[in-house]
Amino acid sequence: MQWYLKLKLKQKLLIAFCISAALTLAVGVLSIFSLQKMDALATDLYQNRVIAILGLDKALAAQLTHTRGAVMMPLLDAGEREAMLRTLERYDGLLKQGLQAYDATQLNVDERAMFQKVQVAYGTYQAATEKLVAAVRSGDVERIQAVAMGDIRASSFKFVEDSEALMAYNDRAASQASANAAEVANAAFLLMLGAIAVA
Repeated sequence: MQWYLKLKLKQKLLIAFCISAALTLAVGVLSIFSLQKMDALATDLYQNRVIAILGLDKALAAQLTHTRGAVMMPLLDAGEREAMLRTLERYDGLLKQGLQAYDATQLNVDERAMFQKVQVAYGTYQAATEKLVAAVRSGDVERIQAVAMGDIRASSFKFVEDSEALMAYNDRAASQASANAAEVANAAFLLMLGAIAVA
């Protein structure tokens, strides 16, 4: 350290400036990397969690309305049943759109396995709906009631159960992603505070 004391003021100021510039550059580079990581986490959170959850929520809402309409079938007269079938077709389309939106997101292995269970439950629900449509078209009121209160209800419960498990998984994944983003932001903030303290 003796050599530093022997330097002229001009050289001491130049060294101090270079050190503070190097620290500022290091903090800037680390901050840029941290911000890029936070941006990637936020983008992933939106594209692979928020959009997925919205798609699944849309599917669940449509399925609930679809099931309500199907369970009401035995109470309706023939003309009302045909109108209800058209309504059910529209909600089935919304249900498919919601599931397609979810499927279009990037799914990990566990999430893919859970989503496949939802798709199987949806297939069972679709088969029950086709039975209901056939019963409505045949005019068999007893068959309509049996399918609506049996197949439709049972497959609906399974679909909702599997979908809710998938929603819970997404909720945990979104919470973890938010925690990771907060960690990165805190690290960047602490780094900047440390650089300011050193400078």
